[in-house]
Amino acid sequence: MNSSSETQLEVPSLEMVRSSVSSIITQIVHFFLSGKHRSAHVDEIVDGIQIANGAEKESVYSTIDPYTDGAAKRDNSKPLIFRRISPGQYEFLGFDGDPLDLSNKLTFRSDLFREAYSVFCGLIRKSGKEAEFKSKSTSERIRIFHANLQKAPGLLDIAAENLRSRHALSKAVAQLKL
Repeated sequence: MNSSSETQLEVPSLEMVRSSVSSIITQIVHFFLSGKHRSAHVDEIVDGIQIANGAEKESVYSTIDPYTDGAAKRDNSKPLIFRRISPGQYEFLGFDGDPLDLSNKLTFRSDLFREAYSVFCGLIRKSGKEAEFKSKSTSERIRIFHANLQKAPGLLDIAAENLRSRHALSKAVAQLKL
């Protein structure tokens, strides 16, 4: 995998790994926790977060509503975090937990982290500890992933090589002539 001339990739900080996890609700809560906003219009929220699709306003509305007091789509199984104070304007009521734990699904914005996490999860499956790992909160799974990156930084190199190989294969397939 690595020739002696290649250097091993540096393990990122836990905060960098955490910030790479993409969840709209997590980003919205971080937006308010930054202390710059006690309330904000949906347009300000869209400008303050990174959404990976084109339906930005609709994504924010549909993400906030289950956590919003009085919203038609309020989900009482979710914590109450927002109050609608006027059309499109939301007040942040607060959240004491880890914002990462608002979502069970882990999606990384970084291709490298996404691939490294996939390799890591494959190793967990092979170890027979998948059920135990999946029972952990999202923030705990990120912490465990990061701790294992520190113990086995080669995971990042494997992930980088997988991405290079996949890219090379895609390029070769695109050049096929039939």
